[in-house]
Amino acid sequence: SALTQSMAEGLAAILLGQPYKPILPPHAVSISADELRAALGNYEFGKDFYNPGLKVTMREENGKLVMDSQGSQNFLIPISATTFVDRLYGGTVSFERDAAGKVSALKWNFGQDYVARRVEPKP
Repeated sequence: SALTQSMAEGLAAILLGQPYKPILPPHAVSISADELRAALGNYEFGKDFYNPGLKVTMREENGKLVMDSQGSQNFLIPISATTFVDRLYGGTVSFERDAAGKVSALKWNFGQDYVARRVEPKP
C-alpha cells in the first residue's frame, strides 16, 4: 500500500519532534446509511486521470463504502460525513452533488483532484 509512505513520514516526524499531519482523525467517524447509499453507483474518470476513462463502482459492504475497479477492492475510511481516505493509496475521495442534491461525481485526490462523473451501467 502507498499509505505506508505517509505513515513512515509521520512516524519520522514524531521521533524527531517535528509537526505532522495525521492521515486519519483521532476517533472513528461514521456516516449515515443515506449518505452511504447516495454515493453508490458507477463512475468514470476523464482523460486527465493517469488511467484515462477508468471506470469504478462504489458499493456497500457491511456498512462500509468500497470502490471497485479492474478487479481490485479499495475500502474507504470515513474522515467526515462526505470525505474518505482510501486504504490502498492514501488519497482522499469526496463526492460532488448536482443542483438537485444528487451525487453526480467523485473526486479522488492525490495532491491533485481527479474527477469521475457518475454514469449509468450499460445493459
